[in-house]
Amino acid sequence: MIMSNSDRQYSLGTITGTVVDSAAKHIRQCKVQSDIMSVWASCNQQEMHMNRMKYITHKDDLVLNVSQKIGRSLAGKLDVYPSCISNFADIDRNTQAAFMWLYDSGAPIDFLTKVQQISKQQDSAKEDIFKWMSTRGMTPEPDPRRLVNSLAKMPYMQAQGYAQTAAYASAQSGDTVLSVLIGGIVTARNGHFPMRCGQTVQWYFNFEKEEFCHAHMSMGVSDWDIGSRIKRDEGANDAEMPLTDRRGKLDGHPNRTLFALPKPYVISSKDGIEFYGDKIRIFAKCIGGGGPHEMVDLQLTTQSL
Repeated sequence: MIMSNSDRQYSLGTITGTVVDSAAKHIRQCKVQSDIMSVWASCNQQEMHMNRMKYITHKDDLVLNVSQKIGRSLAGKLDVYPSCISNFADIDRNTQAAFMWLYDSGAPIDFLTKVQQISKQQDSAKEDIFKWMSTRGMTPEPDPRRLVNSLAKMPYMQAQGYAQTAAYASAQSGDTVLSVLIGGIVTARNGHFPMRCGQTVQWYFNFEKEEFCHAHMSMGVSDWDIGSRIKRDEGANDAEMPLTDRRGKLDGHPNRTLFALPKPYVISSKDGIEFYGDKIRIFAKCIGGGGPHEMVDLQLTTQSL
């Protein structure tokens, strides 16, 4: 049974056609992590320069901090600015599954076990990822070498904030340093799930959307609320909308499609199950709600990372 969501709420940004602003802002200079972008893109700096609009971090992107590495690679490199990314370049389906597999951890010990597998570059990590893909009807891509390379340089990901300026992945294209709002109030583009005022907000990969329920559903003994994590593909597949900035302006490269997006943090009202992999991704509180892909007002709660 699918129940409709009738309690629509609208953010101030939607009602007034403007963006919410606050006097108290915390802004941090950050730097695009070019090395890991080149790993995911499987190309060199020259190619990243030639396709600079594909790998650019745009204003109003949700920026993720990738300073802390899981594996040994890049661990000795020290930058003056926190390392960050806002899109995932050309990562293959196997690597996408690796990200989803890591955050599909119900308990802290599950998450730590997967981190150990990645950090020690164990073959069991690759095997478990492929097994995880098979339970979702996903066919692994035939060449696993890109996955092995990505796992070796895989970072922890934490929400840094929202980009206030643009920055390039290659220094040949321009400035690789950008300003990121890490504390304050921001009007942002919502992800695939409706958001209500007062809800805590987590980030998720947009290629991860099928891991969460798209409608209130009751199936047998299990109930899921909109936005709650499910253990198999359920819910309607909504049409993908082109990503715009918070003022609705389309920009960038047509293949610039893999991002982190905001969604409400929701647990099942039936069994109260919560996933550690989702809980550690909470970064804001909703102060003005909205529907999928609409504008929402968020209060960032990660003042420093």
